[in-house]
This record gives sequence, structure tokens and C-alpha cells, in this order.
Amino acid sequence: METQKCIKEKCEIMLTTQDKNTAKILHSTEKIDETCLTEIIDNLEKSDKFKTKEKTELPEHKIERIENINRLNSSKSKEPLRNIDVLIIGTSVVKDLEPRKIYRNKQVKINTLKEKTIKGARNYIQSQSNKTPINKVVIQVGSNDLDFEDSIDQVITPFMELLKVTKESMPPDCNIFVGEILPRFYQNRTETRKFNKILENHTGEYGFTTIRQKNLTRNDFMDGIHLSLEKGVPTYVRNLKEILNPILGISSGNNQQRRERVQYNLRL
Repeated sequence: METQKCIKEKCEIMLTTQDKNTAKILHSTEKIDETCLTEIIDNLEKSDKFKTKEKTELPEHKIERIENINRLNSSKSKEPLRNIDVLIIGTSVVKDLEPRKIYRNKQVKINTLKEKTIKGARNYIQSQSNKTPINKVVIQVGSNDLDFEDSIDQVITPFMELLKVTKESMPPDCNIFVGEILPRFYQNRTETRKFNKILENHTGEYGFTTIRQKNLTRNDFMDGIHLSLEKGVPTYVRNLKEILNPILGISSGNNQQRRERVQYNLRL
């Protein structure tokens, strides 16, 4: 028959990674007397205190480093968010645009929508309400909707609702720009032209500016839908900046603008 000492040692080994409740169970099952149980629990408590002390007693230089990091993070959180100068949202048409190549000294954000439709644009814009202030927003959607729907009326109505939601969601002084629906050369382009004409007729009513892309040709597209990196993207950006530059205070003779044009291989 095992002695109390042997049972106590066995229990201590079993309890290396366990707790006091387990000790009490073992007290019952192994028939450890009260004295042995008390000794085991005391040893466990001492071990817990030692581990806690090890974690809390850091060298002075490490404590100072942690405090410095906390102070730095605290100061960063108090810094005001920088306004977004230009927010561009759209379908895959905008996926190859690079913010730093459009404006080097402006805060430009580009969002290629997950749901590349008018509804997707509306949901995204509503999600940005009351977030970082936005000065200019460019919307480039509608081409997919025009492909899916049977008539222009089924597209123009939700598009105008998108413009209304944008105006309500953005700051009062935010300028809204709408990119014309780009041509798709594999199909009849009559619907695209009709839609863009209707869009242009509503600029005053809804308070937005149209960005026209009438100089894009078949050679500016990779597959009839997506802009080519060599020609299509630079042409698209040039048309975009011809509208945005005056509003952003960038004149045509500005050295900064010339440098930005070179980045996209654009001709003056």
C-alpha cells in the first residue's frame, strides 16, 4: 500500500500543469489526508505567484520602451485624419490607375468595387459617410448595368438615385464627378451614347460634372472592355485631370503638372 508521502509526490507530478480543484479531486480519489492536500495547494499557489512575478518584473529599459511606444501610439491616434483630395470609385475600368501617378502631392484613393454595379457603388458610398472627409469624388460605373438590363430607363433611374445618395453622404463642399460610360467595341454602342447624353442633361439638376472620354478608340482597349496600360490608362487619366486640375488649383503651366503627365506618358 502506498504511503501518504508517495501519494503526495505522485499528485504533485500530476498537478504540474493543473489547478487546485484537481488537487481536491485527487484528495478524494487518492485518499490524501488534509495535511497533504494543504501542502500541495500551498506549493501550487507559490508556483502561480512566482510565474506572475516573472511576467510583471521586466527590466527597466524594457518598461521604458513600452511606455514610449504607448505614448507614440496615443499621440498618433489624436492626430486629425488627412482629407482625401480625390476618391475614385468604379468598376474594373479603374483597377489599373495608380494614385501616386495621378497626383504626387495629393491624397488620392482608388476603390475598385467588389460589386461592380450602380448598387455596389451606392453601398460603398453609404459606407464612407461620416468617415475621412472627402473633397472630390469620381464615379465610374454603369457599363455593367447597361449590359445586364433591357433598357436605358432601368439603368438611368438607379444611377440618378446613386447621385442623390452621394450628395447626401459626402460633405456639403465635396465636388462630384461622373465618368461617362466607356464604349464597348464588341457590341452596339448606341445605348452607351444615349446613356451618356441623358447623363449630361442632368448635370445641373443633380450638381455633378461629367468627365468625357470621347477620344478613346478601339486601340485604347485590351479586349474591347478594359483599358490598355500603354495607351488607354494614360488617355483616361489625361481626360480626368483636364477636369480636376483647375478645381484642385493646378494650372496647365504648372511644373508639378508637367511632371505628373510624364509619369503616365501623357503629351502636353
